[in-house]
Amino acid sequence: MSWNEKTSHVAVSGKSQFIRIWDIKSEMRVQDMWTRCYSDVTSLAQLHDFTADATDGSTKYAAGFRDGTVSIFDSRLAYNDNSVMSWSEHSGYVCWIHQQKGHCHQLVSGSSSGDVRFWDLRFQKRSVAVWTAHHNGGMTDLAVHDHAGILAT
Repeated sequence: MSWNEKTSHVAVSGKSQFIRIWDIKSEMRVQDMWTRCYSDVTSLAQLHDFTADATDGSTKYAAGFRDGTVSIFDSRLAYNDNSVMSWSEHSGYVCWIHQQKGHCHQLVSGSSSGDVRFWDLRFQKRSVAVWTAHHNGGMTDLAVHDHAGILAT
């Protein structure tokens, strides 16, 4: 689940091939985004573009999947073509995905296999760094400080 306070929209997913965006004020579904992945969504984050007009809110979402895939979706694009990037580098399910405030091109994801991957959204081929937080797997959660370079598993 990912909440946008500016637009009053919440994005949700789970055991589904869709990311659904709901308007909380009207209690209506605004949009469905097809993930094109047959694996469950295990983590969801709204991406912030700090160069965009602050009143518009964000239109991009990052999703982590049970099969270890990390994908970026743009809600402005057509229903069947809104996946703009995808990587399959995690060997376990993605337990957490996050974008630090002030770092519009950087994304952090952690998986149940114990690896933490750092992504640069401008570099679309693969993760730019990997850190092994748990050598024998078993990571169930990850938290990253919004402003400092600190993370906890």
